[in-house]
Amino acid sequence: MRPPSRFVGLLVFLGVTIAGVLMWRHRTQVTLRDELSRQQRAAAEELWVQTEFAGLRARQVSPAELARRREERAAWIALAGEIEAQRGRMEAKKPVATPGSTAAQLRSLKDLPLAAGAWRDAGQETPAAAFETVLWAAASGEVEKLATGLEMDEGTRSAAATIFNRLPPALQREVGTPEQLVALLTARDVPLGSAWILGQFDEQPKETRVVARLADAEGKKRDLLFTLRETEGRWRLVVPEQVMTKYTAFLQGKPEESAR
Repeated sequence: MRPPSRFVGLLVFLGVTIAGVLMWRHRTQVTLRDELSRQQRAAAEELWVQTEFAGLRARQVSPAELARRREERAAWIALAGEIEAQRGRMEAKKPVATPGSTAAQLRSLKDLPLAAGAWRDAGQETPAAAFETVLWAAASGEVEKLATGLEMDEGTRSAAATIFNRLPPALQREVGTPEQLVALLTARDVPLGSAWILGQFDEQPKETRVVARLADAEGKKRDLLFTLRETEGRWRLVVPEQVMTKYTAFLQGKPEESAR
């Protein structure tokens, strides 16, 4: 017996409807999977961007750090220049009178102006001798010898150590010690014309001051006051703490303070 045509039509309609629903669900699932995949990729990309941005921000140099690095670079360049200048002085060093010679016994910085070529290693037994030895070491590029002729208070020593510790290892090895750093910077203050001790004032048993007239190679003169201190029988030129402010300004490329 043949099924009624209405029943067959109903079955066909249901079949078509179910097939359509299944196809719609399939397309919807595919679309949802594609959308979910897209969102996952977008989330991953956003996370990567945020991570990279955070890394860049962490590696970004602050203005203060950038300024500090610029100051350090200026200091390295300045010190490298001074080291070369001292090497040039050592290579151009002229023969001078020795402590035991007759000429050395006949003249002193306290007697008359002496040109830089006549300065000598006069020892450290008297203030005048120690002062001349400092001048001779600076003019001759004898940084180690100059360092032994300088006296530093705690503040000066601390400031020198701070500068020295911020130098790169290679430059630290080149300079030597904080004391030699101060000697290197002191040497650049010594004019290479002439010197003359105008007067000496003993204010304390182991400390004295001298007024010296220094002239540069062009003949320009300056009268300056220096302090020397005696320790264990040896006189040394005192490097005051405020001078380190001037040296620090020089190393930072800033206008220098007035001379001591």
